[in-house]
Amino acid sequence: NESINDDNKTLTNNPDVFDGYIGCGVSGAVQHRAGMQESSKIISINTDVNAPLNSIADYTITGDAFEIIPKLIKYYKKNSK
Repeated sequence: NESINDDNKTLTNNPDVFDGYIGCGVSGAVQHRAGMQESSKIISINTDVNAPLNSIADYTITGDAFEIIPKLIKYYKKNSK
């Protein structure tokens, strides 16, 4: 349940935060996967359709993270509380 807290930019254990992992442009090497595979939801954003992380991700988005992330933020801001 660790997440970046926008107020103080520190890691917190707040149970109300997103208990997931979003990998942007990472391959998903074995060492990397071991630390995040227990997340409740895994989202992979990668230009490589065959990135190993995609095989365990709940959702995959194929494309450039530098183009996709701003669109996701815009959508979130428009559709959140």
